[in-house]
Amino acid sequence: MDIEVSLEPRIGDGEIGLDVGLEHFYSDSNGHHEPNPRFLRKAEKSIKHAQRQIYKKEKGKNQRRIARARYARKHLKVSRQRNEHSKRLGRAVCKANALVAYEDLNVKGLVKNHCLAKSINDVGWALFRQ
Repeated sequence: MDIEVSLEPRIGDGEIGLDVGLEHFYSDSNGHHEPNPRFLRKAEKSIKHAQRQIYKKEKGKNQRRIARARYARKHLKVSRQRNEHSKRLGRAVCKANALVAYEDLNVKGLVKNHCLAKSINDVGWALFRQ
């Protein structure tokens, strides 16, 4: 399978610095704040409901398999929303500026804080930086 990769020309010639965070997805040096969509937090209620439905089903039965597939689809949707959002914003920022500087975070170390781990993973900084 061959994939064609085409580089998009940068429109702007400015320089920008980005600061990622939990309250705002990112804040730039121009004072613009991009809101954090919090996809997992919004879908948490339906994910929990789907997970409860799995435990109501008898092990090894077809209905349990269907409930597990429903639960997996909910997580997949959140993952895809997060990926698409990060790619869209990253592409827009890079296209609009000639130079983009961002902070170098140790995300793996930050996730070890159990109080903030879910929120940090929900933001999805890694794909945005990529």
